[in-house]
Amino acid sequence: MLTSGTSEKNPLVLFYHIPKTAGTSVCRSARETIRGESKRVCLPEMAEWLARLRNGQGEIDDIGFLCGHFGYGIDPMIARPAKTFTFLRNPLEQGLSMHFEATRRPDIYPHGPVEMLLTSSYGDAYFNNTQVRHLASDDGRPIRGPLHRSHLERAQDVVTTRLTSFGILEYFESSLCLINEQLGLSLVPKRSNESTRPTASSIKPHLLSLLWDANQLDIELYNYCLAAFVRRLKTLSLEASPLAMCHN
Repeated sequence: MLTSGTSEKNPLVLFYHIPKTAGTSVCRSARETIRGESKRVCLPEMAEWLARLRNGQGEIDDIGFLCGHFGYGIDPMIARPAKTFTFLRNPLEQGLSMHFEATRRPDIYPHGPVEMLLTSSYGDAYFNNTQVRHLASDDGRPIRGPLHRSHLERAQDVVTTRLTSFGILEYFESSLCLINEQLGLSLVPKRSNESTRPTASSIKPHLLSLLWDANQLDIELYNYCLAAFVRRLKTLSLEASPLAMCHN
């Protein structure tokens, strides 16, 4: 667990929270286990906050934990050390969860028929390749418009070489073990936002096909990072089992 003190002694813990990837659960645990103030940048204030940050006015000098739906790239703007992490999620489940959330929160997210959100630019950056759009960014703003393989390659590099750690939502507790070990934290599972929405296993074939086609880069990113995640777990298991680390 981080201890209180100056920013030189205590790196900022920065969570790149891609929408609908267990962020509420992670943030709850972080607020309880990371000393110092926590700040969550909400979408309505995001553009203004990013502009202040670029101008050196992000007001985070005393923050211990920072999270938000910003894209990758804000840690170079922060004038203090930062330990960074994110979570990825099966893109089909992430897309369904995002549509369910957008229906509940039309004041924040693009909303409408899922077919339209998946196949038009109106759904950017929340409905087609959301994870690549967030992680391939270089200035905190998720990428909009057409994507290319270069965006996928950058997202892969960001997750596996630039971030301090990362997790996979489908393996949540093992992910916390890995993140705790690599960031020196003591995060514990906090279950939040249990949903009764349909899962990808029960949706109609037409929608499943649309989700698949609209998220090809995210699917490649997920599979690439899942393999890297398992390799990291194997390295940690040489010293201690994931279950033991989870309950330290």
